[in-house]
Amino acid sequence: MRGVRRLCLIAAVLASQAGARGASALDDDGNANLHGQGASTCAAFGAARKAGKAADYEQWLDGYLSAVNLVLPDTYDILGAKERGAALAWLDQYCAGNAGDAFGFAANRLAAYLYPNRHASKPAK
Repeated sequence: MRGVRRLCLIAAVLASQAGARGASALDDDGNANLHGQGASTCAAFGAARKAGKAADYEQWLDGYLSAVNLVLPDTYDILGAKERGAALAWLDQYCAGNAGDAFGFAANRLAAYLYPNRHASKPAK
């Protein structure tokens, strides 16, 4: 949970540096409004994966992880050396034990898990 709060704190700091004013948009529980597949449940993600129909979730995740790369300082690639398949496998496991969680919350937990091993800058070729 500390990693999720860290991501929320970093987002709040970035918003304040970008000129945003006023209180945080997060609710009292630290949640934000989720859109698209992010608002769906982990159970729905798991069912879509089992049916081979998870492309919408995977595309949503790609966009989310790209946004994480854009907004977190010292983050060139949140996946680091991991492949997309490893991230999806992590979500499969997380969602199996947290079926009622929003898929977007699970993606945020994934980002918190990945953060310590992210690529902070573009890897040398």
